[in-house]
Amino acid sequence: VSGGSTPSAFVMHHMPQLTEVRPGSYIYYDWGNAYNGYCKLENCAARIVATVVSNAVPGKVVLDCGNKTLAMDRLPGASADSGGHGHVVEYPDALVDNLTEEHGRVDITKCDRAPKLGERVHVIPNHVCVCVNLQNAVWLKDEAGDCERVAVDARGLLS
Repeated sequence: VSGGSTPSAFVMHHMPQLTEVRPGSYIYYDWGNAYNGYCKLENCAARIVATVVSNAVPGKVVLDCGNKTLAMDRLPGASADSGGHGHVVEYPDALVDNLTEEHGRVDITKCDRAPKLGERVHVIPNHVCVCVNLQNAVWLKDEAGDCERVAVDARGLLS
């Protein structure tokens, strides 16, 4: 009997009828898990490095990561005006409020400062499972700060 989810990973041992546990995003965690209290923000291992490519509209910036990177999943458990499509680490009051294929629009009206054009920011995705499946490779960073490129072998193998 198979079951499980990341939020229930620490209590699955109380269900003796289960013979397999599959806790999805457990190895990475994501903004959905942190927002809903299943982990702390610092436990979220996956980050999308994005660049601010436009600041032409007051109160908004555009990042070079869209639904082909962050996926369209809204933040589970959040209201529509606060859910967004990811958490901008350097600007925690920002709201990634819209995605196109290649770009993410970010409302920065609640931020105490605005990101600069060309600035690189880190976005923790709402649903990391989808994001990893969308990438050809990920970069693993060790404790010394050294990075290693690792292919996502199962990329797109959903059928």
